[in-house]
Amino acid sequence: MLAADAIPAATIRAGISRGASGESVAIIQRVVGTPADGRFGAATRAAVVAFQRAHGLVADGIVGPLTWAAIVSVANGGTGIAPVTATSIPAAQIARGISRGASGPSVAIVQRIVGADADGRFGPRTQAAVRAWQKAHGLVADGIVGRLTWAAMVAR
Repeated sequence: MLAADAIPAATIRAGISRGASGESVAIIQRVVGTPADGRFGAATRAAVVAFQRAHGLVADGIVGPLTWAAIVSVANGGTGIAPVTATSIPAAQIARGISRGASGPSVAIVQRIVGADADGRFGPRTQAAVRAWQKAHGLVADGIVGRLTWAAMVAR
């Protein structure tokens, strides 16, 4: 079993990325499938990016809180993909609407739901996928994830 606190929370919040070294990096390497030499180089970054893409996370190559949670889940036999709930995206962000030009973990969650590449960037392909999803679910197909669209997404 890999404990969630195997790497200090402060280290995870700061993000572990290329150039880092030590036991924390070796732990990550064992889960993402690179040789556990404790050095976060190009091969480890590529493996982390592939892991992030496979688990619907923003593929930035940095092991932060969301990526770490998925790593712990996978290491312990889980899927690494957290279930989407009404609180997966902050209410204030939903109230403003998530639309073209937005980026970050919230966009990656929306992309997973609508079947777009979960790269965390809300571009024209994501907008088209959101519109198609909205149309298929009887909503106004405006390409913006607001309160009604989000409610339908989490109710599925």
